[in-house]
Parts: sequence; C-alpha cells; structure tokens
Amino acid sequence: MDLSALESALKALEASLDSLAHLLMFWTALVVVGLAVEYHEDFKQLLTGRPRTRKRWPVVVGGALITIGVAGELGTQFKASRVETDIRSKSHQIEGLLDVAAGGAQQKAKEAGERAESADLARVQLEAILSPRRLSLNQQQAIANSCRRFAGRRVIIMSYAGDAEAMVLAEQIRAALHAARIEADLSTGGLLTAGSLLKGVQVSGPNEDFRVALESSLKNDGHLEIAGPKEKRVPEGSGSMETGAMTFGPSDASIFVGVKPPVLLPLP
Repeated sequence: MDLSALESALKALEASLDSLAHLLMFWTALVVVGLAVEYHEDFKQLLTGRPRTRKRWPVVVGGALITIGVAGELGTQFKASRVETDIRSKSHQIEGLLDVAAGGAQQKAKEAGERAESADLARVQLEAILSPRRLSLNQQQAIANSCRRFAGRRVIIMSYAGDAEAMVLAEQIRAALHAARIEADLSTGGLLTAGSLLKGVQVSGPNEDFRVALESSLKNDGHLEIAGPKEKRVPEGSGSMETGAMTFGPSDASIFVGVKPPVLLPLP
C-alpha cells in the first residue's frame, strides 16, 4: 500500500472514530435522562414529603449521585472528544510542516548534488585542458583489437621536434600497434617546420582501408582528435629538418602526432 492510500485509510478511520465518540455521548445522554426521570418523584418527595418519607433519602441520594456521575462522565467525554480532535488537528499541522521541511531539504540536497555535478564537470573539463594526451592500457588494447586484422603491415609514426607530449603519445600508439602485430617505426622529435602546426593526429597512406581503420580506431578507441581534411598535410614517408632531410622506407601508412589541439572559443 502506497503513502496516499495509507493517508486515505487513516482519514477514514479518524472519521469513524469521531462518529463512534458522538454515538457514545448520545447513549450516555440517554442514560442521564433516564436516571433523572426515574428518580424525579423520589427526590421531589424527599424535599416536600412527610418526615417518614425522608427515610428513603439513601435511595434518592444514591440515584442523584449516579445521575450526576453519569452526567459528569458525559461532559468529560465531550471535552475529551474536543481535545482529541484538537490533538489530531495539531498533529496534521505538524505533519504538514514536516512535509514542507522535508521537501525543502530534498530540494537543497538536489541543488547541492547539481552543484557537485557541475563542479565535477568543471574539474574534468579543466583536467582535459591541462592534462597531456595519453592512452590508457584499456585504450591501447582496444586499438590493438581493432587493428589486428592488419597484422604484418608497416606504419611510421612521427611528431614535431621538441614536442615531448606528442612523443609520449606516439610511443603509446606504437605499443598498441605492436600488440596488433603491426610493425611500427618511430621517428619522433625530428621534424621542424615553419608556419602553422598540425593539430591533432593525422593518418595518411596509399591503402585506404588501412588508413580509415587506423583513423577510426585512434578516434573511437583512443578518443584522440583526428586532424580534418583541411588541416595542414604532412609529407607521407618523409619529413624536412632544419639541417637536412630524413627519409623513411616504404610503409603502408604514416601517423603524424601533431600538437595537442587548444581549447578555443567558438567563432561568433
């Protein structure tokens, strides 16, 4: 039985109790009237009769006391009924105030929970801004599972010179590909460039299926931001250096780990 049903049942019982109390007072009143009628003549004779009639005074006095006692009981029941009604009324008022207080407490708890969630979200967002890009062990395993069908292929992983954050991420990508039996060569920290920098991770290569699979796994399993088609392209298989050039052997795909994308306000 739910709360509303219990409250309805309680109200019905209280109404029934009130009816019984009124009925009890009615029957008690009848008893008082009956006693008054029964002892009326005896009492009258006691007051106005001859001396010999006054010998019946114990009977008359006893009846009078019974009548007064029952009448007093009736009055007490009436007052007790009113007090009981007042008590129930005050109890209902207290329950109402407690319900209001409980509702207020629940609302405050809800607001506190929402503030805590907002604070947690802000903390997570701040951590995402300040923390370096990293692949957890579970993410590395997921990438390995997604790319295992391309076992035996060869990949070159590159990054800009001096970008330690990208170098560590490139190491983790190579570990994930090695777990998938894909040969991955690192050539990180050797590429210098003038002008704009590639943001995010860019996958390129002649094999479209392999390229798309790598890009999809790094994005969906590694939760890395993939450089879009309009981003600055990186030479496939080669990288220019300030002091010369470096050349890599043939590969099925190349992964360039660019700088971590900054958080920017949206354009108006």
